[in-house]
Amino acid sequence: MRNTLAILIFVLFCSLLAGCESQPKATELDRARDALVSRDYSSAETGAQTYLARDPDGPRAAEAYYIQGRALEDAVAVNAQQARENLQAARNAYINALKAVTIDRALEGLIRASLADVAYWQDDFATSAEQGQAAYAMLEEPNAKAWTLYRTGVSQQRLGRFEDADKTLRMVQEYHLGSEPAQRAVARIGVRGFNIQVATFANAAAADTVVANLQKQGYASSKRSTGNKTVIFAGPYKSWGQASNARARLLATYPDALIVP
Repeated sequence: MRNTLAILIFVLFCSLLAGCESQPKATELDRARDALVSRDYSSAETGAQTYLARDPDGPRAAEAYYIQGRALEDAVAVNAQQARENLQAARNAYINALKAVTIDRALEGLIRASLADVAYWQDDFATSAEQGQAAYAMLEEPNAKAWTLYRTGVSQQRLGRFEDADKTLRMVQEYHLGSEPAQRAVARIGVRGFNIQVATFANAAAADTVVANLQKQGYASSKRSTGNKTVIFAGPYKSWGQASNARARLLATYPDALIVP
């Protein structure tokens, strides 16, 4: 899984490695780090596992679990099922990395940011918000901090913690002015519900037909003109869970349906 935040975390880890010195008793882990930097995820995972099998409570166990998690999260999956399995395995590795404990604040920040990222894509917004807040205080790179704080705000919003989300998103604007996350935060502040963007049509008559069909099925629906196109929405829904359930029902007919904002 390669999203903006995941890529930033990966780059930060590569930068962190530049200051690391190899330890003679951990050659497998050193090779695993190099493999991860080279995006050889299979070798990175194998090297981390080898280190952990030999010294599960060693001084670099947190780093080994983190490398394992990154290799699993970033590996290309052959299908959706494998992608879900890799994501869960990566989450387990990050949790083990936190349990291993490290005095390296920068590494802990990356571990927590990675756990927050995985939880977000698993729709576990409570963990994402909690770990994102913790990671923000430990990260130093401005862009990574901005995306982590923004993702925390979105997670709070999806939990229905709308006032907390507004405060967090305003912090993104205040502390990371001019960044892409700050620009995205503008449209999210003040949100108190969710809609499903069902489909977009160039033909107005076709759009009207879809609106009528949705209403017959019991969906509240609306349309919005954007240039020469018409966008159809279902909703609004008061909670993310309600919107997710409605989207799941609509996907069979409208495969491009997505929840906004």
